Amino acid sequence: MSNPITTSGLQGGDVATDHQSGQSTRQWVDAHDAAIDAAGPKGDKLTTTWTSASGPQSVVTTRWLDEDDAHFLARHEGEYLPAMNAEPPIP
Repeated sequence: MSNPITTSGLQGGDVATDHQSGQSTRQWVDAHDAAIDAAGPKGDKLTTTWTSASGPQSVVTTRWLDEDDAHFLARHEGEYLPAMNAEPPIP
């Protein structure tokens, strides 16, 4: 059973990225980053969840007033990447 990295609050609904055979954790996270960049945010809250060895993890980012989509996505990624370094996702 796979434990995807999932982000909600995007155009078209949640984006879930499964770990692919042979992929490093960094490649997996990079694939998820690319997928959410392509989707774009829908509203004012992004939530990314994953499973680490310690259990379920999540990071929630709320859009700042007048923040554009690109900055909002970059800020969210900047918040969840350190959390994933501390609690790496497991497939």
